[in-house]
Amino acid sequence: MKNLLEKINKKMNSTENILCTLQCSFDLHVNRNCSRPGLLIATERRMLFYGVPISNFKNEIFEEFLYENISSLTMKKSIFGTRVRMYHNDEYLKFNKIINGDANIFIETVNTLCEQYMGEKNQKRK
Repeated sequence: MKNLLEKINKKMNSTENILCTLQCSFDLHVNRNCSRPGLLIATERRMLFYGVPISNFKNEIFEEFLYENISSLTMKKSIFGTRVRMYHNDEYLKFNKIINGDANIFIETVNTLCEQYMGEKNQKRK
């Protein structure tokens, strides 16, 4: 996990700090259904997903989700585990197979930051 965070820190701005993380899988729907294991990260400016290169996935992926483009972020629990669902730029995204991290705290943190960004966006319009 420490090596993973070091790789992520290299891709972040020097002013950004990691607020919370979830080790999970990102459901990708390109050509076929597959879940990409990695780390979901919340910073002050954005949410990030870093997918590590492993067996079937030879390349790492780095996805960025700006808070002002997230319209909803929710958590769903079922017999199959906890799932985080997000609407980002009118696209429905799922993160599942949460291994460690507190999904409740992650959701609360990101939703608070999304509200702050929406408030700032509305003030700029006035």
